Amino acid sequence: MKFIKLVRYDLRHGLLKRWKWYVGAALMAVAFWLLFCTKVASYNRGTVITGDGSAITPSFGDTVFFVFAGMSEYVPDPHQSFSFPLIWMLLYLVLFWMTLEYAHNDLTKTGQQFLIRTNGRMLWWFSKCVWNFCAVLSFFAVIWLTLLLLCLLSGSPVSLTLHAPLLEFTVPAAVSGPGYVAPLLFSVFCLAPLVLFALSMLQMAFTLWLKPIVSFLISVVILVASAYKLSPLLLGNYAMPVRNVIYNGTGVTNAAGVLFSAAVIAAAVLFGAVRFRKYDVLPIEE
Repeated sequence: MKFIKLVRYDLRHGLLKRWKWYVGAALMAVAFWLLFCTKVASYNRGTVITGDGSAITPSFGDTVFFVFAGMSEYVPDPHQSFSFPLIWMLLYLVLFWMTLEYAHNDLTKTGQQFLIRTNGRMLWWFSKCVWNFCAVLSFFAVIWLTLLLLCLLSGSPVSLTLHAPLLEFTVPAAVSGPGYVAPLLFSVFCLAPLVLFALSMLQMAFTLWLKPIVSFLISVVILVASAYKLSPLLLGNYAMPVRNVIYNGTGVTNAAGVLFSAAVIAAAVLFGAVRFRKYDVLPIEE
């Protein structure tokens, strides 16, 4: 019963009362959609001028893929500098910042009172894990629903069909094979949220050892390193559909991403629980 009350408290104060974050996420999705529209218009103008192919009306699947795609493998070249996947980085940095301090700050408020009265340290920690999961899933849901609404309003097909020529121009990424590619859509709608939940849990666990800003910087380093190097040991690669093995033989697989993410989540929950059992909450008030 105490655990349910804690979860309700966290969902109310950590989600509902922080609604401005989700409004910001929706506005960010609108900005990404507008950028995608400009790229689509440029692609369609090019096809009309060159006569190479026909104009394409992007689907909901195309739109979502553009936002979450990431970047193809970077190959160091003295004549070409490394360029960040700005949309992908901004999207996830906002998510990490959004989930950074709630658990830590709660120890100076009701959470601390609960711990002093009941000594329910594990209940408090597991409630924050549930909150973290809900916060990450809500963030993705707001992005998806905003893009879906924009597609409806603009008359774009509400389908998960992927148009390879259009995505190759806008991402760029060589999407080959049938228009509906289940593994790619799995990486967008399932694996990406799972990976970001794993990284967000890792960040929350780090705040029990380090200052929140240091934990955030660690998350930034993981994202930058993942963007710079295609490696199955860098978790951020699994949140980039264009790094999927579908594109090249050296890409990452969905199965490995699920297992890696699950292991990171389990480790974060376990190490966080072990740390919090002996964590001194009183100095936080000072």
